[in-house]
Amino acid sequence: MTIANRHLSLIGDRLGAALCLLEVVDPTDPACLRLLYANAAASAAWRVPLDELVGSPLLGALPALEATDLPRCFCAVALEQRSVTVDGFWYPGDDRVPSGTFCFEAFPLGTSRVGLVLERAEGVVPSTWHLRHLASIVDSASDAIISKTLGGTITSWNDAAEELYGYTRAEAVGRTMDLIVPSDRREELRGIFAALRRGERVAELETVRVRQDGTRIDVCLSISPLHDDFGEVVGASAIARCIPRERAPRRPREGRRTGSVGAR
Repeated sequence: MTIANRHLSLIGDRLGAALCLLEVVDPTDPACLRLLYANAAASAAWRVPLDELVGSPLLGALPALEATDLPRCFCAVALEQRSVTVDGFWYPGDDRVPSGTFCFEAFPLGTSRVGLVLERAEGVVPSTWHLRHLASIVDSASDAIISKTLGGTITSWNDAAEELYGYTRAEAVGRTMDLIVPSDRREELRGIFAALRRGERVAELETVRVRQDGTRIDVCLSISPLHDDFGEVVGASAIARCIPRERAPRRPREGRRTGSVGAR
């Protein structure tokens, strides 16, 4: 154990909060996440013995995480060097760990470590059901709906996005928006993120995106900032629909600009 890890252990063992330290071997591959440290409170929160947590791959110790976006979120924390708060995350449970709702705060510790403070939130299953219900609505929507961090990392991708852009959810989540934004629209993308950081909404922006097969398609985007519990902008949600081929993209009209961003 390194001196830094010994210090973390001394601090963590005295904390009432659950604390973990993740090693991010490859920020593009969530399967490489490894638990370097967990305190007794983390063991109690996950209800897994410490010796089965520490030193284990994250997805080995908590296999149900593989079906969620959380491991990619942890990778994005290391890659983008930005803290993320996840409130009301539902762990579906596995053979050892019972299902439950957790709240997380993940923060970067250098480029290859992520600190994680968590707690099991008891008695909030109704709100969890509500979130899952909303998720099912998003997945069944006819418009493509994508969420991403302010660094451009894709964190969710619904069924309609798969159909519109040609990438599956597994192929898209964890990648950056460069996946579908053509090179001649990167400056426009920077303008969009600048507006989002100011808390502005991008309304009905007609632009161009590129499918997996290389086909350029005309789309109409509505993009809204996502805020954390403290009101800080932490990401964005984008709704996209395809524009019929006979219509060419145009700039948004100035009169209807409520945080709208045209091509720059």
